[in-house]
Amino acid sequence: MHKLKKAVAKHKELILISAVAFILRGVLFLKIIAAPQLAFANDSYLYDKLGVNLAENGVFSGDTQPPYSPNTLRPPLYPVFIAVVYKIFGHQPAMVIFLQCLVSVFICWGIYYLGAKIFYPKVGLLAGFFYALDLPSIDHTNLLLTETLFTFILMFSVYFLIICRQGKSRFFPLMSGLLLGLCTLCRPLPQYLFLPLVLVFLLGFKPAKKALINYLVFTAGFLVVIMPWLIRNYALTGIFDLTTIQGAVLFNQATGVKMSVEKKRFNAVNFREMTERLHDEIETRYGHLSQKTPTEIDRIYKKESLDIILQHPFVYLTNVLTGSLIILTESDYYTAWRLMGLHRGKIRNIFKRLVEFYNIIFTLLLWAGILYAIWILLKEKQYFYLSFFGLIITYFTVLATNVDCDARYRVPLIPYIAILGSYGLLQYYDHKRLANKRRDDDGNRYNNSGI
Repeated sequence: MHKLKKAVAKHKELILISAVAFILRGVLFLKIIAAPQLAFANDSYLYDKLGVNLAENGVFSGDTQPPYSPNTLRPPLYPVFIAVVYKIFGHQPAMVIFLQCLVSVFICWGIYYLGAKIFYPKVGLLAGFFYALDLPSIDHTNLLLTETLFTFILMFSVYFLIICRQGKSRFFPLMSGLLLGLCTLCRPLPQYLFLPLVLVFLLGFKPAKKALINYLVFTAGFLVVIMPWLIRNYALTGIFDLTTIQGAVLFNQATGVKMSVEKKRFNAVNFREMTERLHDEIETRYGHLSQKTPTEIDRIYKKESLDIILQHPFVYLTNVLTGSLIILTESDYYTAWRLMGLHRGKIRNIFKRLVEFYNIIFTLLLWAGILYAIWILLKEKQYFYLSFFGLIITYFTVLATNVDCDARYRVPLIPYIAILGSYGLLQYYDHKRLANKRRDDDGNRYNNSGI
């Protein structure tokens, strides 16, 4: 009992932040208990079907009745997570959301330990507090989507990579690689991240031999995890890839390029019209897509989309830059007002304005801190953490850019944005405090001198 009290006293600030994170997410969770359908949005329906079929029929399929054709659109980890919950508690999406609320608490703890490991404990505490208050993270914890689990696994992969800089054991780079593999099986976005990470290893580990050995161990762990799924998809489709959804993603990006070229405003109506037009053009050349296999559709979409993108590379790069800025700064009010039942009326508009104001203050604080952190780290020649976090934020932001860019894609980046921003804000506060102290000391010496 004494040890427990001592541990609670030592981590009382972190426990308080974790409680805030859980309570804020729990407020929306209470709505989901009453109306489980509120946990569903966009991809949730397919994840739910995959989870149900795994739990009830032992097949990875999105079909609602036999024969259950194998699904190649999604990687397996999140559906397996859902299936385990359904197997234990029955078809209860609300139970999945409850577990995601708990995972978000562990993310707070992970952010604390990561910030403390890289800088010092106060950075971890402030960064955890920023995560607890982050609206997109709160919202997407309450949706049947990959964001929370993905953020959790990616963060601990990063944590083990940071640790392996300070030890000789090969266990840490191996664990980091294994976790990155699991992260990729949750959401395929990080599948190419191991390639640019070689630069981070070379920068962070000395001598170069140690860097390369650790990188090879890391990469081996990563490949061991994803290889079975790659082989499974190759056997089913003839494509050595984690999913067959890349063509659809490229098609959305190509649609955005065409809209920019034709100077069409980006909204749902224009996007749908452009999508239908490009779809009709593709069917004119290849025949009805409904009669083709998912693999054939994926190949067609990839080819046609890349043709459009390569015809207008500067337009594509402009869209990527614009989309990246949207991802990193946009507010997220739709999910919250939907969960709270604010679908229409003056209350919704007031709520929207309040959220936008909150997001402006929240974003300005974080990015002001990040800019100051960049200046401090460059000044102190701490290039490793700057390049590492910069690579992660840039990689996921650029690869996530799409026509429908929104705050959802920022959720996995919040731990690193929050840690850098918190470090900058605390450094600025310490700098101002020391400057004021020196000024007061100088004033006291001047007064005591009797001049």
